[in-house]
Amino acid sequence: MGSVLSKIPGLESVLSITTLNNFLRSYNALGLAVLLIWCVPYNYVVKQRLLEYLLESRFWRRVSGWTPYLMLLAVILVWRGLRKSDHDLTDLDRGDGTTTLEAVKRRLNRLARYYLAFLSLVFTIFVSRARYLAENNLENLVHLENTRMEKDMLAWRPPSAMLINTVTGPARALFEPVFIQESVRLPEERPLLLVSNHTLLGLDYPLLLHKLWTEQKVYIRALADHSHFQIPGNASLLRAMGAVDGTRRNVDLLMDAGQVIFVYPGGARETFKRTTDEKYSLIWGNRTGFAELAIRHGATIIPVTNYGSETSFDVVADVSLSKVPIPFLWGSDRTLPIITPTSENTRRRIYYHFGEPIRTDHPSVMGKEHNQAVVDEIRDRTKSAIETSLDILRDYARKEDEELPPVKSGLGFLRFIGELARRGVTAPEKNHLTENSEQATSTTDQSTTMAAQPPSSL
Repeated sequence: MGSVLSKIPGLESVLSITTLNNFLRSYNALGLAVLLIWCVPYNYVVKQRLLEYLLESRFWRRVSGWTPYLMLLAVILVWRGLRKSDHDLTDLDRGDGTTTLEAVKRRLNRLARYYLAFLSLVFTIFVSRARYLAENNLENLVHLENTRMEKDMLAWRPPSAMLINTVTGPARALFEPVFIQESVRLPEERPLLLVSNHTLLGLDYPLLLHKLWTEQKVYIRALADHSHFQIPGNASLLRAMGAVDGTRRNVDLLMDAGQVIFVYPGGARETFKRTTDEKYSLIWGNRTGFAELAIRHGATIIPVTNYGSETSFDVVADVSLSKVPIPFLWGSDRTLPIITPTSENTRRRIYYHFGEPIRTDHPSVMGKEHNQAVVDEIRDRTKSAIETSLDILRDYARKEDEELPPVKSGLGFLRFIGELARRGVTAPEKNHLTENSEQATSTTDQSTTMAAQPPSSL
């Protein structure tokens, strides 16, 4: 091979090592980018768009036609690199069986050239094969990945207790859960659909997850917003904790498997409340998906209501998410709430109430998911149950505040900043801060006494 190539006029000067290295490095970068896109797990929207773009690009088609020539260039690079390295090593040989440090470096460069050429061959074959499989067939490849994702979702098992304690720890440290019913026992029949109000930032979910899993060994599979699963790191964490993308197909599979599903009909719009929204308002709109799926599978609906997180915080500003480069956020009307602790000395507790089960396996209901009147009735009954429970929890929390001594929240500094933001005033003078510090110190004994008291309704 070497003797044949060396006889080609001008080949020595045109196909220099530097030229070949630069070209193949660029080509390898392209192949690596395609490989990384292809190997990203699951079907992210960005991944599909990039693959569609590459398949339709003129450059991709030309590269596919260059495959034999690129393979030839890779072989030439190997030959040139080995040949030049042999000459360099001969020149650097001392003649006594040893070589200089420079010769060792040359040997490493020789290996690097060989590796680059081999990598070029691999990427060339991969790019050509990937285009052959994906051209006019991308939908089937997406379906193949979706099937694998569904198998992973059904084969999922709850994480260890240590991981659950770690993930739910921040919420449990910030809020104390209070379940006002003496005992909380979920029905034994499956499938089961827990429907809840989505309060500010969803701070209630980790507490409920920890409660049901540690006490009843019931793990709830939460339906999360589509945008969560377009962020690779966040998607992996959610899947590890059992959350699934809130599609109808996923709900059908989970219900067929007899699992316990947890859903917020209000979705992201309800948890990302705005300054103009009323606290604890149910922003469901005309959403009836959860009712349709429950009727289709004869699932029992359990209204689960929480109260407390929105009493502890105020929304002081709305930040638009329309420019965030994430699918389902880009160009949308969603906003991110900026929150500060309330100015009142409220208890950092989240209260829970479980409503009466709503059965959909009755002959007058089951199998009528296409009957809009039946679907609306189930939706309205669930919503009404949550609104009734909100009133119960609101009265319970108010009575508890009246009966128990006042408490100081541990978020005093954030509350102070929030007051400045709301009132638009300058910071108080130093002597005022000193007085506030002395007053906070005088209440330490009282707060310690309250912390020693057992919860009244757990």
